[in-house]
Amino acid sequence: MSHAAQLRSLVAYNRWANERILAASDALAGEEFERKGDDGLSIEGVLGHAVRTQIWWLGNWTGAAVLDFERTRDGLRRAYVDTHDRLDALVASTDESGWERTVEFEFQPGSPLKLPMWQTFTQVMMHGIQHRAEAAALLTRAGRSPGNMDYILWLLGRA
Repeated sequence: MSHAAQLRSLVAYNRWANERILAASDALAGEEFERKGDDGLSIEGVLGHAVRTQIWWLGNWTGAAVLDFERTRDGLRRAYVDTHDRLDALVASTDESGWERTVEFEFQPGSPLKLPMWQTFTQVMMHGIQHRAEAAALLTRAGRSPGNMDYILWLLGRA
């Protein structure tokens, strides 16, 4: 399987899984959505971090301006819709040589890093899985489980 085919699959799964988390969180009152647990995590914070990561990397990959989103539940949802659409467009327009191109980035100023685009893209998809798992645990504690979101079950459901 090519990088492009696998990454298109991961982007489609990412949208589906994010939409399930967002739908489950819609049932929460504002205070439940914003409340931090003993671990310092809130559903709002986890989801905000995940979408900001997608926004930042989209800017890095495309050169587009990295814009923040309105810090409301509606603003968060719009940011997810926008990044999902932009990720779809990016995977649709990137060929195999594009996935192999070197991407430069820094997590700490003065420490430049380089990896192939397909690896950084995969990292963003895996990063989203981590934070959806955190959000799912918080939602489940609040009585709003998003249900099973395994990638393989999503794949089988599409067959």
